[in-house]
Amino acid sequence: MNEQKTEILSPAFPDNNIPVIFSTDDKYYLFLSVVLHSLKVHSADTRNYDIIILEEHLNYNHKETLLSVIKEKKNFSIRFINMTKYLTELGEDLFQEKMHWSRATYYRLCLPKILTGYEKIIYLDVDLIILTDIGDLFSIDIHDFLIGCILDPLVLSRTYLKYLKTEHLFAQPYFNAGVLLINFKKFCKYNIMAKCLEILQSHSNFKSVDQDVLNIACQGKIKLLDMGWNYSNYWLPEFSKSHTPYSTSFRDAYSSHESNAKILHCIIKPWARPDSKFADLWWAYAEELPFVDQIRKTAIPYMKREFQNQQKKYDALINSTTWKLTLPLRTFFNIIKSIKSKRLVVSVILRTFVSE
Repeated sequence: MNEQKTEILSPAFPDNNIPVIFSTDDKYYLFLSVVLHSLKVHSADTRNYDIIILEEHLNYNHKETLLSVIKEKKNFSIRFINMTKYLTELGEDLFQEKMHWSRATYYRLCLPKILTGYEKIIYLDVDLIILTDIGDLFSIDIHDFLIGCILDPLVLSRTYLKYLKTEHLFAQPYFNAGVLLINFKKFCKYNIMAKCLEILQSHSNFKSVDQDVLNIACQGKIKLLDMGWNYSNYWLPEFSKSHTPYSTSFRDAYSSHESNAKILHCIIKPWARPDSKFADLWWAYAEELPFVDQIRKTAIPYMKREFQNQQKKYDALINSTTWKLTLPLRTFFNIIKSIKSKRLVVSVILRTFVSE
């Protein structure tokens, strides 16, 4: 285990080196610690894990917290690299913060400037739970492709596909960028970083920012992996009924992969929504860390904000014209439901007495 701040990084280990890249900031470092812990729990002694964390002026104590997660593991290395210089050189105006996306989401676009000597790399978001050895993902052959990835659940959203077509960004298949196996040699050879920057310069209204950019830049050169490598907890009611080019295949794969998922992707954040799918498992890993109380304290504002957002949606719904106009109809159906329920109770009672 070591910490380095060199501007150009080469593999940390001479053999069996598994490079895993994360991006974070002072708001998300504790959530990253949970991913690191799950990665460590499922690591193999025969492999070496080269963890690189992209950041901007990450607090020293926060770095120490992340380093402490793997302190007893000799086959782990964690190195931090400050991305401010690279984003400044490329132009600050390109990297706009939007909704819940911070500047950190753009760091990976600069990877060719900071890494050398790597054939393949893994990029992971911080809202994951790793349930198997990440080295198994690294061993997948993507020789003929730029990246290995998994379809995004948004391929089931007709609204999102319409957005992609409207903006002339339609990429098939549209992948999620939270788990990427990158053929780094080809990524550099085909100058994908420059293509991504050109796309950012020509479009300013992306909904999923760098994910949209990567989908466009890598179109036609991706390998779809087993869905278990990026199994999401994001599922909208419309997904069950939608008819899009990937509806049937995606729904079939989604229903069959939950029991053997290798990486769980908590797009609905467990630190904001403790009732969300996989939240119990995420918190189980968090509770194994000695600073779990700090994680709980950090999660409270996210939970409060989520509650307030849900309350606003509820208030908007009950005050909407549609809700008011349908009140008589809903009242009628509630009465019918109540009558049916009472009839059922009476029926059960009668059957009970008859049988006696």
